[in-house]
Amino acid sequence: TKQSSKPAAVQPRRDFFRNVVATTTGLVLTTTTALSSSPPPALASGGATAGKYTTIPIAKRRYYGRVQEGVHEYLLMGPEMIKGDMTTEQIQHFFD
Repeated sequence: TKQSSKPAAVQPRRDFFRNVVATTTGLVLTTTTALSSSPPPALASGGATAGKYTTIPIAKRRYYGRVQEGVHEYLLMGPEMIKGDMTTEQIQHFFD
C-alpha cells in the first residue's frame, strides 16, 4: 500500500475552507443581486403637474399670468433700485 504524504488533518481543513468560500461567495452574489435589482426611480415633472388632472399646457396657462406680472413689477422697480433707497413703496410692495 502507498502511504499518503499529506496528514489526515489536511482534508477536513480543506473541506472547511471550501464551505467557507462557497458560503461567502453565495452571500456576496445574493447581496449584489438584491442591491442591483432595485426598481428604477419614479420620474415626474412634479410641481404644478403633480395633480391628477393637470397637464403641462394647463399649468403653463395658469402660471403664465403670474410670472408675467412679477417680471413687469420687477422691471418697474429698476429705477428705485438704482437710487439705492430700499424703503420706497414700490420696492416694499414687490417684496411683500
